[in-house]
Amino acid sequence: MLDLLLYLLTVAVCLGVTAVIFQKAGYSRIYALLMLIPVANLVCLVVFAASDWPILREVSRRRLEAGEATEADAERLRAYAVKLDQRGAWDSAVRLYDLIIRCLPGTKIANDAAIHKQAVQEKQQAAQADQ
Repeated sequence: MLDLLLYLLTVAVCLGVTAVIFQKAGYSRIYALLMLIPVANLVCLVVFAASDWPILREVSRRRLEAGEATEADAERLRAYAVKLDQRGAWDSAVRLYDLIIRCLPGTKIANDAAIHKQAVQEKQQAAQADQ
């Protein structure tokens, strides 16, 4: 009985710690429940380790706004704006492109952002015309 209690306590503590880690990375704490499923827990950890964490995007955005962004920060935001565009979240994509253009004027990444922004705006206009 004591063994079972210690096992459940250990699982609860591990789940709690994992939930906090997911939350600090910008994900929902509910993902910690995947740690209970064999094989899914390994897949989840690999995806978690290899993905672009929401908190990193937020840090990159704030650095860009403060004028302290690196090229990696700007590229992370540009790549995320492309994903938003692909999902159809055009307003959010345009806002990110505007931020890059405003904070890094004259750079290659700002020029790329301007081209992407124009393409997204054309998609928005075409979608509005279809309605």
